[in-house]
Amino acid sequence: IEEAVGLLRDIEGTIEADPALLVETENRLGQYHSLARKHRIEPETIYAYWQNMIKDLGELEHGEENIEALEEQLKATKKLYLTAAENLSKKRQKAALSMCKKITDTMQELGMTGGQFKVAFETAEEPAWKSHGTDLIEFQVAANPGQPAGNIAKVASGGELSRISLAIQLLASDHSNLPTMIFDEVDTGIGGGIAEVVGQKLRALGNKAQVLCVTHLPQVAAQGHQHLQVNKSKSDKTTQTRIDRLNEQQKIDEIALVVLMATLGLARWSFEKGFLDYVNALEQGRLEAVALSLSAEYVRANRSWSTMDGRQFESILKENVPRLSGNDEEGPHRPPPPRHPEPDN
Repeated sequence: IEEAVGLLRDIEGTIEADPALLVETENRLGQYHSLARKHRIEPETIYAYWQNMIKDLGELEHGEENIEALEEQLKATKKLYLTAAENLSKKRQKAALSMCKKITDTMQELGMTGGQFKVAFETAEEPAWKSHGTDLIEFQVAANPGQPAGNIAKVASGGELSRISLAIQLLASDHSNLPTMIFDEVDTGIGGGIAEVVGQKLRALGNKAQVLCVTHLPQVAAQGHQHLQVNKSKSDKTTQTRIDRLNEQQKIDEIALVVLMATLGLARWSFEKGFLDYVNALEQGRLEAVALSLSAEYVRANRSWSTMDGRQFESILKENVPRLSGNDEEGPHRPPPPRHPEPDN
């Protein structure tokens, strides 16, 4: 330790204080950190950053010498791009012909008789060229026979959009990685056998991906793998919505109730308010039992809903609920419920 102390004292004796040099060094350090803050870099990278700036400046100063070479390179690159874009466009148009035919055929199965699906191609101007080519593509549809095809987003209704989307998804399902698809109003304006086809298509799609479908048709609901019931309740201050998962028996009961209401042409609110006033509690229980029994046969056997005859169903109901036929001997005669259009068979 004594030797080290002595050595340090000897070194101290050789150092000459230079206040001016100290001030200069501190000023340079200050400039060093100021430049780092200005360019938003770390102080230790200033030298490398300076070298890159010198390189960029040299390229700018001598850029005119390379303009002709750059222009030639641009022409060659543009030619390659247009060749690739043209080949891609030809393949797209060839694939579109097959796609349009398949989607159009599926549209007929989904109740859009006479409808057509088309793909329109236009070539974009140079400023609109993209990495995926020069094609401007528009999906068009003619929902009814004799109508000109138009932009699908402008001419198709919500239900038609859902069914066309279903047709597209069915076609693309073998090559799609979509984990979940949602269909709402896919059954708008259809019924009977067409609704059953829609349900079958949705079920086929559900075998490959998760499909969420909002429906009021028993033909569609019966095809589901899982069933969720949405209920809304109101109080003086709040409105609550609840979603319940149904078991197999609950599924049969709910679908049977929908079949009953659809057969008699009643909405749920009408069924609950008007029809319950028409028959007493005992008769209502018998009515539901008949509906459950008949519908359970269709659900369990997976038979076609479209084979159900509305008049036959109504006749069965009248046989089991005397007041529906006006043959009850007890109490005054009540007129039968108003007739509604028969559902599609």
